[in-house]
Order: sequence, then C-alpha cells, then structure tokens
Amino acid sequence: AGAGARRAHDGAGAEAVLAGLAFAVSLAISPASAQNLKWRHAVLEPKSDAGIILMAARRGFFAKLGLDVEVVELKNEMLAQRAAVTGELDSFDGSPPFAAAASGSSLKVIGCYWTVLPYHIFARENVKTIEDMKGKTIATSATGSAPDMVARAVFDFHNVPVASVTFANVGSDADRYRAVIQGVVDATVVSGEYTPNLGRDKLHSIAKAREALPDYDRLCMTANDNSLTKKRDAATRFLAGEMNGLAYAMSHREESIALTREITGQKPDDPRPAWIFDNAVEEKAVDASIPLSIKRLEGMKAVLRRTGALTKDVDVSKMVDLKLRMEALAMIGK
Repeated sequence: AGAGARRAHDGAGAEAVLAGLAFAVSLAISPASAQNLKWRHAVLEPKSDAGIILMAARRGFFAKLGLDVEVVELKNEMLAQRAAVTGELDSFDGSPPFAAAASGSSLKVIGCYWTVLPYHIFARENVKTIEDMKGKTIATSATGSAPDMVARAVFDFHNVPVASVTFANVGSDADRYRAVIQGVVDATVVSGEYTPNLGRDKLHSIAKAREALPDYDRLCMTANDNSLTKKRDAATRFLAGEMNGLAYAMSHREESIALTREITGQKPDDPRPAWIFDNAVEEKAVDASIPLSIKRLEGMKAVLRRTGALTKDVDVSKMVDLKLRMEALAMIGK
C-alpha cells in the first residue's frame, strides 16, 4: 500500500446542508486547536474525475482542519480493502466491502459521495447488443470490485447468463479500455468518461450501469474500525475535510478541471475531464454531504446476492458508522 504514496441523506434539508457546506469552505477553523493528527487514505489511480476526488487533499482542505492526510493511489479497490483490513490504511474510496464483511471484517462504511454509477459497457463493432456477449470476453477488474459487480448486474438485468461470458481481470479503466481497442477482449466495463473517444476508437456503448443499478453508489468511503475508535478526532476531521473539498470542487468547474489535468497530465484538448465534471453535475452524481443510507446499502447487497457476487449474507447495520457523519457535519457547523 505504501507504493506510490502522495500527500496530497438521507431525509429533508439536503439542499440546505449542501449550501452550508459550500459556505463552510471559507470558514477559518484553526489548526492550532488540533494536535498533529494524521490519516492515511487510498483512492484509485487518478483519472478524469481526479479534480473532484482529490480537491480536499490537493488544495489544503484537510490542513485547514488541523489534519495531515496522506493519499495513496492504488491500482484497484481490492488492494485498498486488504490494506485497510490490516491497518496499513485508515480508509479508502471504493465499493462497500460486502465480501470483506461476509468474511468477518470489521471495516465500516462512513459515507457515500458519488451516488450514481458512471460505468458503461463499451464494445467493439462486432458486438451490437449486450445479448451478443454470449460466448465472448469482457474485461473487468478483480472479483468483487465495482467493474466486476457492474458487469454481472448488467448481464443479469438483460437476462444474459453470466456463465455464458468469459471475465478477464485487466486492472484499471485505462488498461481495460486499451484491451478492447487492441482486440484482446470484445468489451469492457469502464467509466463513461471515455464517451468522447468512442468514434475515434471505433467502439460503442451497449449498456449503462445506472439502468441496471439505479440506486447503487459508485464511491463510498470505508474506514478501519480500529482507526475510527482510536483516532476518532482525526476521522471526524477527515470526513469534514472531504465534505468541504467536494462542495468546493462541484461549485468551481474550471478549477476542478484544471486540477484534474494537473494530476493526470491530460492535455488541454482532451475532452474527458470536462465531460466527467459536466456529467456529474447533470446527473447530480456527487453529494458533498456524503450521505449514508442503510436502505441503499441493503439494495446493493441484494444485487450482489442475486448475481452471485456475494455468497454469504451480511448484516448491513454492522457495516456502518452512522455517527461519524453527524460529527463531521457538526464540526463544519462550528
């Protein structure tokens, strides 16, 4: 987990909370009141949404709350999950860790901020529909990861037997997209950010994840339970800093896009950073109040059980820390 380290809603009133968050960014919360608090958080390898996801870390929102956050960039969320289980990480971005919970892990979901799945299944010209994937190969990521789960759910939604499709673990979005362009696989599950490039690359979308999974959160934050207990002040400041960073990012389009280019090295003529930002705004995909819904988690679990991605039942109430979000909101309110 140390490799590549970089420093870097339920209910009514959500609009009022967001307005308060946007205003709270400008509040001076003195670091002097805090100890030298540290937190270690993992995100997936930066891509065209990096300016949104990493705004808090890259533009000092944690420091304003007296917190020193180290952000680790990892190839896939399963690596992050394992590192959090062992205590190498305090928290990570990714799908809720249902499989880990089924194995007895004490990881806790502390909130979900990207609440709409942006994934598509993009295919080569010889694959016209999702039904054409029978007998073909799709590039996903590690078993239990979001791309793997999305593929299974989409096939289930379209009544395509999962057993009729070959799954290939090909790593990151960029790796999977290259694999389908090069003809190594017939289709892949990646973020919709590649939509502007489809014509050039002679690919097309045959399915959208949100059609099969309208209530499935794309990115949740999950923490090590020991960190939540022993480093509660740091955990609260971390979540509050993320709230402020997300609120700022979503209200500053050009700055967010510029930060994405700074982090990823994408050129000014690359349309993906602007596309992913505008799509997130249009679909109201990013919620800076970082809600945590037991009902939505139960719905996600049901999908995983139905598609065979989760073989054991999980008590969702034991997978969450509902209080931390309220503590973070209270801190911002101060």
